Amino acid sequence: YMSCNKKCENCECCESSIDDVLKKQEDFLLQHGWYWHLVSDQNHLNAHTHGFEDFDHKNFQIVLNGLPTSVYQAIFDNFAERIKNGEKFKNDDVVENIIKHPYKVKLTSAEESGKDVLRIILPDPDGNLNRETQEEPYASQWT
Repeated sequence: YMSCNKKCENCECCESSIDDVLKKQEDFLLQHGWYWHLVSDQNHLNAHTHGFEDFDHKNFQIVLNGLPTSVYQAIFDNFAERIKNGEKFKNDDVVENIIKHPYKVKLTSAEESGKDVLRIILPDPDGNLNRETQEEPYASQWT
């Protein structure tokens, strides 16, 4: 589920009351064990999960702006499925089979609302995950 701090297209929060959104998030957490939402403004995006603590795992975050919401959902779904099957992820892991093959993602430690999370670093169009050589907007994921 998504929420934000302003009116925007395709945002569940903007189309519903905050109470409705919170209820949907609670229901999703009870049904699936986790949920995600998105907070954004004109310049920044913070898509992140809640609930993976119950699987003895850190939550995830994506900060690359401009992707369709279905992409964020698919990435989080892929990690959720693997965690539910017992897989554990940690800082500096390079992970296959999360996004379209042959591309990989990299995990790095970050903080979201005072909690430690694993930030998912997405590759540039050439598949590059190197912090030093990624160009914008991909390089901005590291900060």
